Amino acid sequence: MKSRKRAEVAELVDALDSGSSGGLLRAGSSPAFGNMETAPLSRAYVAAILIASAFAACGAVAVEPSTVTTDVGDLLYQGQKYLTAREWTQAIKAFDAVLAVDGANAEALRGLGEAHEGAGNWRDAVGAYDRLQQIKGKDPDISYKIGLMADKGGDGVRAAAAYEDVVKLRPNDLRSWRALADLYRAASD
Repeated sequence: MKSRKRAEVAELVDALDSGSSGGLLRAGSSPAFGNMETAPLSRAYVAAILIASAFAACGAVAVEPSTVTTDVGDLLYQGQKYLTAREWTQAIKAFDAVLAVDGANAEALRGLGEAHEGAGNWRDAVGAYDRLQQIKGKDPDISYKIGLMADKGGDGVRAAAAYEDVVKLRPNDLRSWRALADLYRAASD
């Protein structure tokens, strides 16, 4: 059963990739995706359903097609809601979904960093904050978060570099000076 669904998903992905409208119509009528009306569906919506259904076909996650959205505002709202509820895994999924649609969304990158931080995924948090800083430019608050997450993840060299960036940008930032002093003290022991 799963191999048939995987074959259907592969066929639908190929059809979507080729841009054929027949692929869009078949995506809506395929048993792998349930019964959906497809005439008004956008390519992005169908792509989101394909991705979610591929995960479901592989047994990775159960997804109802009616719950899939590609609206960035809705996804950001969901991500923030999950952050507030401290549901880190769900928040990560929501922010990843935003980034799949808009890879340079600063709000999603900040939320993703916070969700990984809450989940204790220090390296993933550093990665999200690094991407955020690439978009926003040097920012002492982002650099501080990178330093904090790198330090928690055991990467003292990366943490020190981030804290040094903070004090270059904001020389009176006592928390960064303290963190640097602690790192240097630990390195000399």
